[in-house]
Amino acid sequence: MPHSFERQSTWAARLYIFMARRRLLLAAATALVMGLSFWLTCDLKLDKSLKALLPDSSAAFGQSAELLDLTPFSRVMLVQLTAGEAGAAHLLSLAADQFTDGLNPALIQTLNLSDDWPEAEALMALLPALCDQGCLNYLTAFDDQAKISAALGVLKDELSGPGGLADFFWRADPLNWRGELFRHFPSSGSWPRPDPLVGYPLSKDGRHLLIVLKPLASMNDAAGSLAIMAELERLIDKLPQGLSAQVVGAHRHTAANASAIERDLALTLSLALILILAIYLLLVRSFGAFWLFLTPAVAVMLAAAGLSLSFPVVSGLALGFGAGVLGIAEDYAVHVHFALRRARDKTGALNHVARPLLMSTLLCVAGFGVLLFSSIPAIRQLAFFSAAAIVAGYLWAMAVLPHCPGMDSP
Repeated sequence: MPHSFERQSTWAARLYIFMARRRLLLAAATALVMGLSFWLTCDLKLDKSLKALLPDSSAAFGQSAELLDLTPFSRVMLVQLTAGEAGAAHLLSLAADQFTDGLNPALIQTLNLSDDWPEAEALMALLPALCDQGCLNYLTAFDDQAKISAALGVLKDELSGPGGLADFFWRADPLNWRGELFRHFPSSGSWPRPDPLVGYPLSKDGRHLLIVLKPLASMNDAAGSLAIMAELERLIDKLPQGLSAQVVGAHRHTAANASAIERDLALTLSLALILILAIYLLLVRSFGAFWLFLTPAVAVMLAAAGLSLSFPVVSGLALGFGAGVLGIAEDYAVHVHFALRRARDKTGALNHVARPLLMSTLLCVAGFGVLLFSSIPAIRQLAFFSAAAIVAGYLWAMAVLPHCPGMDSP
């Protein structure tokens, strides 16, 4: 009478006998499933931003992420052109014009600071309403004819300088009282004003010029940020010799994060497969090592296909961390291989490992399944990917590998 353990595991023997009589059908079905999985994997839409790490259990988190797009410096990008020598305002101006003219308006546009600056008369009309005791003390100091003459002398020097007549504040504020007004608007005082002649904010030594740009993509849009940075880098490469450029903005960081995620994902998966192959070549040293090496690729492809069907967009971080389960999915194939190569009866060998491997699969899936209740999308996707890869590795090891040529070779 067979042992109860063997009676509970006879399903593995029956599955092997059933598939052994229909190996052509098994090969065709496996090829069809792998082809469909490959197509779904290629259709996988990756999210390379950090948005998937924000909890989605409450609408407040999503609104907070959207509010980041409304902050002033998340909606602009700054490009600073720098010359090697002082007094290069004309060269910087020509380079800036060439740079802005070459921008793709579908990706990023130029902000004209002169057009956005309020009318001088309208600003100065606010002074009486905002004047406090400090402002009154400053204004009463101008009751002296000498101080008024000194202020007018400063104005004369400014008008005599380059671009003096282009300054639109001298008519509305000949005594330079706007400092008291701007004291109530710190952001207005810190925002760079364009040079009247050059048309861009320019440093006093004439070595640095600032271009203010408006990106049309959200800073949370990784693909849009990558396209914007590629456009800016293309134009920076065309700058005249002797000029350099530095880009500042949230979109630059988004693009850098997306590139790092893509690079790390490729490195992690490639390195994992290379290490698995090296171990098999050193320790297994049989034709069955080929099928063992194929197991993690099959598990990843089937799990990625499941992700593509279950989630509209998948975080690249989930796929990167999911590479850690390749070793778990590979364990089932290793156990089946060594069980077959040491046994005369394949059905008995499969009966021996079927239940332990099933229990291991269920425990691992249960462990990752708990993470499916997380409020963070990336963690849920990681849990799904890991559990799907483990199940795929188990099914591949029990249903397909025993029929592959060379699996039982010593």
